[in-house]
This record gives sequence, structure tokens and C-alpha cells, in this order.
Amino acid sequence: MVFCYPYWIYIDAKSPPTLIEAQVDNVNVRIYPPFRTSPWHSLNVARVDDPFNIPFTPAQRPDYSVFKILPPPLVIPQLADDNGKVSNKVFMPDMQGKYAVAPKDNLPSDSLRLDVYGNDADASQDAAYGISKHLMEIIRWKSGQWWMTRSVDGLAAYGGLPFQVDESGKPLKSEKLVGGATRATTVDGTEQGVNDMLWREAIQSLQRGEQIPVWELFLLDAKYFRGAGDYRRAVLDCDAACEQLKEVTFERLWSQRNPGRVYDEAKRNDLLRNWDLPRHLDIKFNNHFGRSYKQDSPSE
Repeated sequence: MVFCYPYWIYIDAKSPPTLIEAQVDNVNVRIYPPFRTSPWHSLNVARVDDPFNIPFTPAQRPDYSVFKILPPPLVIPQLADDNGKVSNKVFMPDMQGKYAVAPKDNLPSDSLRLDVYGNDADASQDAAYGISKHLMEIIRWKSGQWWMTRSVDGLAAYGGLPFQVDESGKPLKSEKLVGGATRATTVDGTEQGVNDMLWREAIQSLQRGEQIPVWELFLLDAKYFRGAGDYRRAVLDCDAACEQLKEVTFERLWSQRNPGRVYDEAKRNDLLRNWDLPRHLDIKFNNHFGRSYKQDSPSE
């Protein structure tokens, strides 16, 4: 079965993933390396490259022999290089609307082939969907590629097609050649291309049924919503990640200091009280463990 995703999977060209056969939840599966099915110049999002697709009233309709549209620049965000530098690769169309050919190693993958065998057809298809979904979630977590399992919109998308019009909405005569505008997000440098080692680790995690820490998911979602411009949701997810990790850290440190004693929700309420995150990281942690985030990091 071939899965085509609405997001990109960046591959480490120096050590690309290889085919792996494994058993997941008592199902025999053959997982091929991610590959690309979309044309190299496709960003998986809609674009306007034909003026006939733009709605105009009869009175507004331009002279199509004059009103021409060039496709937008293609922007492919690049993961950090060996020096930790991030960048965006930009491909501009020529006056005929054609792009220079992109180097192969600039292109992220967007598809996966997965064979499930030894089951009936319906069970195999259900298993394939479940394995694909969980594997992509694990790769997102291990690689830090926060746009995975969401969409490419938070990473790279077209911003629009600007052109000037008169009061009636008809394009001005000076608007003879219109070019699209492109929006893209520069990655933060913590993302990692999928190499063969990460690929194998992800499949091993899949076999073990490993669960992704909730705070890690919140942080990845926060980065996605930041890239998509939903800053309210990004802040909320960051806050949720801090709360989750604080609770887990407190329980771990308390259990280490009190071996043999049970830590439960009632104990938590007695020790921490309320949900005041700054107070917990400062006064409560200092009282119980002799460490205060406020004292350790006064500038943050």
C-alpha cells in the first residue's frame, strides 16, 4: 500500500533510510524508505497559475491576451547544515513560467510504501493505516520535523497573487504580468533529516508500542502553530507542555527522595497545591528539592 501525505519528510541524503522487514503487533510488515510522488515543483498546496480561474464579473474581465500570470517562486526550507546554519532555497520562474530544475537532494519526500502480508485483505489494510499513522508520529517526534502529521502549510505555502484593480475590480492596464507571492517558515535548526539510524530507531519504537511523551507532542504542535501563524494556540500548547513536564519532573524527584513511598494525586495536592507554574518551579521545588528555577535561571 502506498501512502501519500500532505506534508514533507526530510531525508538525510548522506545516510538515507533502507528497506526494513519487521513484525508490528503480530503483523508482518515490509516498510520501504520514504519517497516523493509529487512533481518537484509542487508544494502540495493550491496556486493560481491560470487567469481564467480567477473570478471576475463580465464588466471586470481583463484582456487575457495581455493579462498574464507567472507562477510564484518556489521556496523549500533547508534543514541546518553541518555548521548549524538554516536557510531557504528559492527557485524563481522565468518569463515563460518555467523553473530551473531543483537539485535532487533539496527535495523532501511525501510518500511511503508499506506491505502487510500474512493477513486477509481487509485486516491488512487496517493494519497498514495504523502502522503508517503511528510511524509518522514517531518520526515526527524523533526528528523534530514539527510539520509532519499536520500539513505543509505551517512550513511553506503561497501567500497570494497580488495585482492592482480599479474601483470596479478590473485589473489596471499596467497589470500585464502578475507574479505570485510566496510565504515560508525558516526552520529553527533543531530539526533532523531522517537517516538510516533514526529510521531504524523509529521502527523499533513502533514495534515496542512506545508512547510519545505528551509534553513533546505539545511542543511540536506549538512549533507548528507558530509556523501557521496561530500564535494563541502556540502559546497555549507551550504552556501545556510546561505544566505536563513540571508535574512529571516533580513526581520523579519526589519519588527519588522518598523511596518506598507512594506518590498519588492526593499527595500531589498536599505538596504542590493549585496550578501556579512559576511558584511551583521556584518556591515549591526549592522547599522539596533545594532547587529553584528562578534562582538557577534569573534572566529567563
